[in-house]
Amino acid sequence: QAPVTPPAVSPPASPFSATVIPSPLSAEQVYTDAITEIKQVLSAVQRAAPFTAPLAAVDNIARLLSSGDRELLFLADRATPDVYIYGHSVNVCILSVFLAGSLKLDREKLLRVGYSAFFHDIGMARCMELAQKNTKLSGAELAQIRKHTHAADELLKLVKTLDTNSRNSIAAVISQTHERDNGTGYPGGLKGDEIDHAARIIAIADVYEALTHPRSYRTRLIPHEGIKAVIGYADSLFDNGLVKTFVENISLYPPGSYVRLNTDEIARVTGINKGLPTRPAVRVILDASGQRAPGRTVTDLSVTPMLFVKEPVDETKTTFHDKKISIELKAMRWWVKGL
Repeated sequence: QAPVTPPAVSPPASPFSATVIPSPLSAEQVYTDAITEIKQVLSAVQRAAPFTAPLAAVDNIARLLSSGDRELLFLADRATPDVYIYGHSVNVCILSVFLAGSLKLDREKLLRVGYSAFFHDIGMARCMELAQKNTKLSGAELAQIRKHTHAADELLKLVKTLDTNSRNSIAAVISQTHERDNGTGYPGGLKGDEIDHAARIIAIADVYEALTHPRSYRTRLIPHEGIKAVIGYADSLFDNGLVKTFVENISLYPPGSYVRLNTDEIARVTGINKGLPTRPAVRVILDASGQRAPGRTVTDLSVTPMLFVKEPVDETKTTFHDKKISIELKAMRWWVKGL
């Protein structure tokens, strides 16, 4: 009897080559799933327990953004009140994938950015208490925090669903996300093109997200001020071309932020007009007297020359006549679903 030849066993497929199909999930569900996944990842890492990589969560983020859906950008303005790093990891992933998509990167490169961004702070699992400290870190504490990029290489070995090449590729990106274009970053003091392209993308998303979200020891910048800060870093810390693409596609008034119009109405930015960064699409939520606006239809400021943005608004620090609206707007800063 002829020997039976066992079926060939294919190596695990690279997660970077996933097929592009529209996500059937809503932005809220995708965001919820991603928050759940990062909590599970960091919990597993703290216990040194093997875990399954959140490939579906990241892939759904990429699918939604690639389809033109921008609801995730609204949700990326949220913060998690229990542990900041949960929301931070997901938000940086969303913003990084958004920038990668704006650069027209192919699917493999885009997903490499997405997975690396999602895991970029995995090493922080070893110093979560220090990361949550509500006072400024000492020099020794800062040095300890900075070791988190090195820890990623070891911790990613706990991921059961990543092949060796993908794991090494992600670890290489993570190790460079705190490098800076002028060589002032860490851990290697790399400059310019010495830094992995994916890491340079994530660096911009990471800093913008951190600036525009609260920490226990400081308040946040509103998105408009965060964008201005990133622009200010373009000639020193970041790749100038990447910053330009980021600003062109997220605007000076990013989706989800609030502005005061020249009519003194308060509006929320609902969309951007590429090439017209000061003329986004907005939905008026409060009239000039501070009362809830009826109808709340979307107005495209690119086609209304007599209506324009007067100034950005911090909705959490603005006094409104309608106290209920004030509470609603402040509550929208936080992601509390499932907590």
